[in-house]
Amino acid sequence: MSPKQSQSIHMEQSQFNKGIALIELLIAIAISSVIIGLAIQVMVLVRSSFLASNIRYVSRDLLDSSVDIIRSIKESSWETLSLEGVYHPVMSGDQWTLASGDETITGTQFTRSIQIDSVCRDSNLLIVDCPSGTIDPDSKQVIVDVSWTSPVSGSLSTTQLITRYAGNGFWNQTTDIDFNNGDRNNTSIIKSDDGEIVLESNTGPGWDAAGRVGNINITNSQTVNSFAVDDGRLFIVKDNDPGGQEFLIYSLANPASPSLISATELGSNGKKIFVSGGYAFVATSDDNQEVKIYNITDPTAPLPTSIINLPGSVDATNLTVSGNRLYVIRALDGTEKEFNTVGIANPASPTLISSQDFSDTISDIYLDGRYIYLSTHIDNQEVVVIDLLIEYPTDNIAATYDISGSENATSIFYQYPNIYLSSAQNKIFILTASTPASISELTQFSINNIGDIYIADNKGFFVDNLSGLGLYIYDLSNPASPTSIGTHSIGSNSQAVLTVGSYVYALTQSNSRELIVVNGGGSAYVTFGELYSQTFNTNNGFTSVQSVNWDADVPSGTELKFQVAVNSLGYGFEFLGPDGTSTTYYTSNGSYPLTGSDGQYIRAKILFSGDGTVTPTVNDFRITYIQ
Repeated sequence: MSPKQSQSIHMEQSQFNKGIALIELLIAIAISSVIIGLAIQVMVLVRSSFLASNIRYVSRDLLDSSVDIIRSIKESSWETLSLEGVYHPVMSGDQWTLASGDETITGTQFTRSIQIDSVCRDSNLLIVDCPSGTIDPDSKQVIVDVSWTSPVSGSLSTTQLITRYAGNGFWNQTTDIDFNNGDRNNTSIIKSDDGEIVLESNTGPGWDAAGRVGNINITNSQTVNSFAVDDGRLFIVKDNDPGGQEFLIYSLANPASPSLISATELGSNGKKIFVSGGYAFVATSDDNQEVKIYNITDPTAPLPTSIINLPGSVDATNLTVSGNRLYVIRALDGTEKEFNTVGIANPASPTLISSQDFSDTISDIYLDGRYIYLSTHIDNQEVVVIDLLIEYPTDNIAATYDISGSENATSIFYQYPNIYLSSAQNKIFILTASTPASISELTQFSINNIGDIYIADNKGFFVDNLSGLGLYIYDLSNPASPTSIGTHSIGSNSQAVLTVGSYVYALTQSNSRELIVVNGGGSAYVTFGELYSQTFNTNNGFTSVQSVNWDADVPSGTELKFQVAVNSLGYGFEFLGPDGTSTTYYTSNGSYPLTGSDGQYIRAKILFSGDGTVTPTVNDFRITYIQ
């Protein structure tokens, strides 16, 4: 090989090696670029993951702390949660509260909002979508939302059910059926919406110009003995009418002219009737059926429910009901006891609980809350007060009172704080009795042949049971100094009287006008009325009432006052106000005292007052409780 050829080969080899090195360099650069790119991506992912994790941590912390703030506000100021809308938390002093609108948290990209919505429940207290059901003022739905904008937008939220009390429940009364199942005195139910309670209408010529507007001839000539009014109906019982009926129900749709709805055979003398909770309780002369109980849900066809056969063969003469207890008075007898207590938790299966001996005549009986007031012929004890919360044979007589003179007490009526009493010696006694232990006489006055008495709207209505001279009407605005408003001739001996608004109903011994209707009144509404609600069974003896709330219209010149009774017995209800005593009343929505408020059964009492021209209106009321 020549030198030139050798040199040429060497140069070609050198150029080839340089090409190989360049390719290797390019490959190395490419590999490095890939590695660096991957490293950058990993770094970006790590940084993004860190940011996302930090955002999740901060947003979760904001969410949880907002829920804690809401719970703190619930404990310190439930009213702060009462308005629907969107809010954010702020500090006020050392307490959290809420301000309107959402917020962007200073120095961050986070926005926080707290949305408060009402909670509605059905009749079984189950939550339903509003506006269905009834708004629960003691429950709120709270939605807390936390959102952010970078590195990408997002949000976290939680929905919480917040209740004023743990285990919260409530008893709501709002419909006409709810209200009608209670006991009313000079209040009526209207239905402009689903049901409202108002003072009874009182239009008429005035009590000083009262006049007879109706006479009703009850078939045949048997003596009518007793009547009661409930849910716009008049219930009457009379002596045995062979081939006829002794239990009569009238409609008061036209108060001046009651119309017969139904007539039912008792088969014995109907001595006294008491109506409560959809049942009529009739005291009779039947030796084997001294009390007959009827379901009157359908007044056109009263349904016999059960009978009570008391020991012996002495007539039942009077009775009253407190929740799941029936109290029956019997005529004086040498062997049988006069005061009988019967359990009627199931009216279809009544049970005699006790019989108490008084060894003298018990003329009349009146129930108010936890006490029964008896008028008697017992010397030095013409008034006997029984505490229903004490079970006989333990001493259950809370007080007795000896009226002045030698008297046999007849009719009795109690309206806080006074007892109104008539005697066989032609006298009316007015006693003050704010508590049974402090009965004292305010005054007394004479009315010849005085029989039954009825107190309503600060007025006394007294009827003559012997000469038939009339109906006597007295102004009792100052019970220590009653004044006569006027009289009206009934024309026949009367044994029972009651009023509904401006109308007086009197039962007489006339054979042609056994029921007399007198119209008085004189203003748009009566000035005083009451509603005792039906009894609510919570089915839990550890129920604790927490609040009483109502929706009402209270015009100037009117007032509403509430009390609540709670116990585990289902009878003998003692109505209490905000300080836990019977002398105070709720006049605004508020919390009920925890002391003495535990029990299975709940009732409410509402007092209405006005100036005669307008009436307060209760649209609904609600009692909240925990268990």
